[in-house]
Amino acid sequence: MPRYQIACHTRAWKPEQWKESLDEIAGLGFAGVEGVSALFEKFADKTELAKKHLHDRHLKLAALAGSGVFTIPGRREEMLHQHSALARFLQKLGTHHLLVTLESREINESLSHDFKAAAALLDELGKRCLDFFDVYLCVLPQRGSRIETGDEIDRLMNLVDLDAVFLGLDTGQFVLMEEEPAKILKTYGECVRHLHFSDPVTNEKEEKAGPAGAYPEYGALGEGRMNFAEIKDILEVLDYHGWITAVFDTSHEPPRETAERSKRFLDHLFGTGEQAL
Repeated sequence: MPRYQIACHTRAWKPEQWKESLDEIAGLGFAGVEGVSALFEKFADKTELAKKHLHDRHLKLAALAGSGVFTIPGRREEMLHQHSALARFLQKLGTHHLLVTLESREINESLSHDFKAAAALLDELGKRCLDFFDVYLCVLPQRGSRIETGDEIDRLMNLVDLDAVFLGLDTGQFVLMEEEPAKILKTYGECVRHLHFSDPVTNEKEEKAGPAGAYPEYGALGEGRMNFAEIKDILEVLDYHGWITAVFDTSHEPPRETAERSKRFLDHLFGTGEQAL
């Protein structure tokens, strides 16, 4: 089995373009697709049809993402129900990774109380996902969420059950936070079950973009600020086996063009022209 499988996120396509995104991603040779929330919304009760859409294009669903407020005990049942439904859907599609972002940095009672409340709920949900659905619950740090920095990752991971709660990491997220993604990956690598490769645009492009924002936040992989060679070396030391999802935005070109350049870069980075590395 290949060490890595490469997927493409659909965030650059409009929601109504979900079929087009699948066609274009498959046509570029990606092994998987991620972020098709429309797939769950449209096919929650039609999983066989969803499987057919993927199968016909020789694609796998790498992961789906959920989010919610995990720091308020009164939201417990809502969060369990919402994310268990996603995990059940993933199980039926043969997918094993549920990404979850903890919404809101607003303090509910106290920082200590909120982290403990979130850890307890994540533990319960993580065990449910593994025991009933064979799905790994992966916390995905994001700017503006409760978990966005290396220190906050450390605080949370020291509270949760590491056999039930895992991490998904997005490289560009940490660059934009002025943190070192390589350092964070080295520190928490054994907990990481899913990776996003994203590449913030260079300062030069940001300046050229002007106030109208002609360039996206994340561009084609290999054209921005990320040092992916350093990340690749760490993954080899960690013996990481899993999905890597290319994540980008577009505003000045069709998403297929950005996806094509990103795929070409990944093929070069990993020394292969095949979709499964």
